[in-house]
Amino acid sequence: MTLRIASLAPAGSSWMKVLNAWKSTLEKETEGRLKLRFYPGGSQGDERDFVRKMRVGQLDGGVVTMTGMSMLVRPMVILVLPDFLDTYEKLDRVRLKMARDFEKLFVDEGFMMVAWGDAGKTRLFSKKPIERPSDIKAMRPWEWKDDLVFIEFYNVIGANGVRLGVPEVYPGLQTNMVDVVTSSALTAVALQWYTRVKYMTGHNSAIIAGGMVMRTRMSIPGASSGSACSTEPPPTCGGASRPSISRLWATLRRPRFSRIASSGRWRFSWRCCAAGGASWPRIVFWLTAGRR
Repeated sequence: MTLRIASLAPAGSSWMKVLNAWKSTLEKETEGRLKLRFYPGGSQGDERDFVRKMRVGQLDGGVVTMTGMSMLVRPMVILVLPDFLDTYEKLDRVRLKMARDFEKLFVDEGFMMVAWGDAGKTRLFSKKPIERPSDIKAMRPWEWKDDLVFIEFYNVIGANGVRLGVPEVYPGLQTNMVDVVTSSALTAVALQWYTRVKYMTGHNSAIIAGGMVMRTRMSIPGASSGSACSTEPPPTCGGASRPSISRLWATLRRPRFSRIASSGRWRFSWRCCAAGGASWPRIVFWLTAGRR
């Protein structure tokens, strides 16, 4: 049997190297009875497409961020709220404590968490310097179509975002449709966005968290429903990207690429935008009412 799993991660990226290593191990241990077929680089669309295809059985699994996970289980968005879990230590502590609760929520929706992962610290990358939130009002920030958090974050700032899917961002940077993107060092390099921007905020607002989810309603010869999902991924899946971050800073530290550090005065403004205005009340409403 072959399980079909989609990802936005480009072929050859650190994420795909981990997934391919797991694929080789799994196929060897099952003597070829269970195989994995990965669709990297957004070849199956954006994360909303992964979720739709998993629901109708066209895909068996997806490697997604919290944007994709929140389409299946809305409370997952709590892990990426701005200035909430902004260090790896905080994120790991919450995921460890809440793992069983999160996993049950996925099971109730007909899915299973196979592995957790993260993709670096969330920052703003731009073509012009950004020191304070109001600077973004004169710019064209990218808004991921289904990212509940940053859509509301930019609403609080008063910026007019441009809604695009992830595969559309690089062309958008090329044509100046967008000039600010939310990313991390790892994703900016992997998706080549860093070649189209010049500045990066010094502070981070969160960690780009995600993982692999799979449908539990799969018919596997000689196995109970969902047993394929219970196969243990390699221990490195949870933090596979972290050793790569330091190496990627060397790529980002080129002459035309500058890191903008917020002064104490503007850092407070960023925190106010993250926690103030209508942001938190609306996000809490989304979590409790299950509405976008």
